[in-house]
Amino acid sequence: MFGFKNNRKQEEAVVQRVQFLHEQDGISEQILKGDLNKFFTTVPAVDRAYLAIVSYNNRKSFDVALCLRAMVNTENEKQALVKVIGEIFAKLFKKDAHLDTLFLKDTQENELIKVCKPFYSKK
Repeated sequence: MFGFKNNRKQEEAVVQRVQFLHEQDGISEQILKGDLNKFFTTVPAVDRAYLAIVSYNNRKSFDVALCLRAMVNTENEKQALVKVIGEIFAKLFKKDAHLDTLFLKDTQENELIKVCKPFYSKK
């Protein structure tokens, strides 16, 4: 999982369990999804994208996560993709907001689609 915290610095964390709660959707999120949608059309590696409320490791707190089904082969490719996503996010939200980026496995996507629909899907 990659995230951007208050200083907009990219951080990576390993989480044992992700619980997908529901789609994150509002006026600001619609703008973010639109901007990300445009970007993802230029990135062949991204197949689907979701914006969801998640909980990590059975905590009671919640985070917003951009969940990607993407065929990225290296850590450098992941980090480059997350960097651009962070730049798009930073243009729209206050410095104290953060967005996590998850690269989904099959089982995770199967759980996610029960509570959230993709806002981007490669044609």
